Amino acid sequence: MGTGAGRVFLLALVLLFALQTTPASADKKAMHDAMMLPLLSPFCLLPCVIFFSAFPASLNALLATITDDFTILPYDLRAISGVALQIDESFVPLLRQLPGVIAVIPDTLYKPHTTHSWDFLGLAGNGGEITPAWSSAKLGVGTIIGVIDTGVWPESQSFQNDTMPDVPLGRWRGTCEKGNDPTFQCNRKLIGARFFSEGIQASGALGDGGGQQQPSQADLSSPRDYVGHGTHTMSTAGGSFVRGASVFGHGKGTAAGGSPGARVAAYKACYEPGCSSIDILAAIVAAVADGVHVLSLSLGAPPGDYLTDLTAIGAFFAVQSGVTVVCSAGNSGPQPSTATNLAPWIFTVGASTMDRDFPAYVSFNGATIQGQSLADSTLPIGQPYQIISGEKANAVNQPTGNWSLCLPGSLDPDKVKGKIVVCVRGVNARVEKGNPLGYINATDESFGVKPAPKIAAFSSRGPNAITPQILKPDITAPGVNVIAAYSGAVSPTELPFDDRRVAYNIMSGTSMSCPHVSGIVGLLKTKYPSWSPAMIKSAIMTTGTDPGLVYDTTLVDYTNFLCSLKPTQTTQDPIPSLPVDLPMMGSLSPPVTSLLLPLFNAAGEPCKCSQGPYGRPEDLNYPSIAVPCLSGSGATVKRRLKNVGGAPSKYKVTVTEPAGVKVTVAPSELDFVWVGEEKEFTVKLDMDVNAPAAANDYVFGSIVWSDADGLVHVHVIRAMYGGSND
Repeated sequence: MGTGAGRVFLLALVLLFALQTTPASADKKAMHDAMMLPLLSPFCLLPCVIFFSAFPASLNALLATITDDFTILPYDLRAISGVALQIDESFVPLLRQLPGVIAVIPDTLYKPHTTHSWDFLGLAGNGGEITPAWSSAKLGVGTIIGVIDTGVWPESQSFQNDTMPDVPLGRWRGTCEKGNDPTFQCNRKLIGARFFSEGIQASGALGDGGGQQQPSQADLSSPRDYVGHGTHTMSTAGGSFVRGASVFGHGKGTAAGGSPGARVAAYKACYEPGCSSIDILAAIVAAVADGVHVLSLSLGAPPGDYLTDLTAIGAFFAVQSGVTVVCSAGNSGPQPSTATNLAPWIFTVGASTMDRDFPAYVSFNGATIQGQSLADSTLPIGQPYQIISGEKANAVNQPTGNWSLCLPGSLDPDKVKGKIVVCVRGVNARVEKGNPLGYINATDESFGVKPAPKIAAFSSRGPNAITPQILKPDITAPGVNVIAAYSGAVSPTELPFDDRRVAYNIMSGTSMSCPHVSGIVGLLKTKYPSWSPAMIKSAIMTTGTDPGLVYDTTLVDYTNFLCSLKPTQTTQDPIPSLPVDLPMMGSLSPPVTSLLLPLFNAAGEPCKCSQGPYGRPEDLNYPSIAVPCLSGSGATVKRRLKNVGGAPSKYKVTVTEPAGVKVTVAPSELDFVWVGEEKEFTVKLDMDVNAPAAANDYVFGSIVWSDADGLVHVHVIRAMYGGSND
């Protein structure tokens, strides 16, 4: 890249964070993934390893030494030296002791994190026309985006593009599985589809569901979307241009994905009760083998340790294979430490607002209250209506708490007829509360709403309790009132009594923000095909337009990061049954492609975590810097920048210090002689002794690297006075 448009580059410096884990089922039969992963000892996270250089010659015979009561699920996980099986949980301790078995990880139930966006982000004009930012990246042509979700509605106009050339055979190695649905068809846009339901069916998550709607056999046996979530997220990431898209006439415009020229492939691993982590892992492995460039996962579970989180393990395998993995952060905000999908090799996305609103109004006693609605009709102007609370409109034989929430069946139809009902927020969906009620006012559509963007209230937050030195979420994207394609098998409210069908629907959640970033990743992959996932992630976090410098986090960087972690920073005790310094086996061919790779020294010999030093977690070469507990002794972190702009080039630093923190960057200038050259710098943070103490306070600042054409930003956050940086 020469000396073109100005560059903006972001590096966040922060100070706190979180993770945890939750088993999916208490059933006697539990899903376990016998992953051939490097062994964790209390003092060594990587690469104190024991694993198979080749898959067991007779897996069945090996398992039969413990019990004949097991079922191997039909997923090919040999690429990560794993096998998915169902076994009585009482045999798990014995399974761990089998020759070569390194970890047994239980299945976990994940949940989905459930047009104007691209105008707001500056990729499309107000009329949907193509801007230079889109055209310079060729609309994502040549990129394949895989979406792991609830499947896809292939008949949607967002996936019809017969003008595209034939599917590229060199990169794409996937298929179009129809399952039991002969009407399901792929095309030049939707080039592949698979479905994974063995895990969810074996997990015990299906059944009577406690009143929750359960997936049909048709749903479990095809890639077709019976929920709507997957169609929505896929069209947001890579849908084609569709003019005149709207929801009941609202938000009318041109719908398109972030990479409208990209190919898309559906990997169905989510159903009405949720998503089995084993199904997710199998989908990731299949997608990588199929040849996708980007994986988008709008789903999550209560966060777990990196080494027991099957999504983190699968994502590491994908990143190792050159695939960028984008995940949603979750919808449990604004409470702190609620963000999920927190592994540093995952691109984690929070949700923010756009400058568009759908206001509706109700007036009473001379006051006007603004709310949100997609109603397409109105009550007669000037005619008064009585207001009644849900509690006063109670139906007989209904629990007291149901009345105020307006739960289905809790209100007396005669009492609410002709009235405006006030319901308490919470527990059930607002569309469900409003089902038996009338419309208040016609809905307008407003643009230019300020302030925008701002973090959505529901978007999950940091800090991170596992590695507080890593800031998450990495970025936010539009996740409120997003209009995108929808399934023809389900109503826009997803309520069983709603028989309406829509081609496009409006949804909110980090599920909606995640594919926005996946689409932008697709654009950058087209523009810079040789860039690593870390370089693409860095460019988006720091500028997203014309990056001059990026942070390239390598597999060795991740290895050092994992080796630097302490046992107290894991939510589960590492497997303690083997000694700390297990010798590495010889160099493997092909190399082991699992989460924890063997680290080789300069002589090409395998080494161990205990042979460090491996530095500290905060020294991971990441486009953010986090200092969890800044004390009087201060803190110093290291970073490494790669020149992807012009050469020679010179960058100078400017610092905006957080309140109460003095920041020193050395060197203050970086001179690059060639493209691809890397330079290191250090950032020292000291408490300002003249500043008032602010216990438990987070503070933010920025570091700006600038050349003749642009900028590179770094955010800074401080957690609290006192404590330790250990």
